[in-house]
Amino acid sequence: MDDHQPTVTARVGTDISRRRWFQFRLKWLLAFVAVLALPLSWLGCKLEEKRRERWAEGRLDKFGAIISHNYSDDGDPFADDVPPGPLWLRRLLGDDFFLHVMTIEFMPPELAERANAGPPINDEGLAILRYLPALETLFLAKSQVTDHGLRHITELKTLKYIDLRHTSEIGRASCRERV
Repeated sequence: MDDHQPTVTARVGTDISRRRWFQFRLKWLLAFVAVLALPLSWLGCKLEEKRRERWAEGRLDKFGAIISHNYSDDGDPFADDVPPGPLWLRRLLGDDFFLHVMTIEFMPPELAERANAGPPINDEGLAILRYLPALETLFLAKSQVTDHGLRHITELKTLKYIDLRHTSEIGRASCRERV
């Protein structure tokens, strides 16, 4: 009777294949997120470590600290010194991402006064050193550090040399025990 009914035709090949292109299984999505999350979480931890390290450098500057890194650009135009780390990562994360504080030297109180460098280092200032994981050398000669402040130094696993000359507040027995 009704010869004029519209017929419905579907393009079987094009619409379904286009929809299947964006289909994925939930387990593969979970695997992709897990694989991506591991390096990004490591990067997040490293960025936080670097943020703390730069904060500690700023705080130690107030005590008149002279800070040396594992790379030092002394301005020599003929030196072949290249900062550590690959160039593409340094461009992405910054040059200071690969720099580590290696040496800290605190000025004696008489020099710090003349240089207007701030108060001499004390036990509170030594607590900041825990944020410097690669510190190898520490000069505390003629400082106002006490036995109580040495406990902060024992947390530094990479510390190889410490100068405690002319620190009258520290006993010899305490140095042997803690350092």
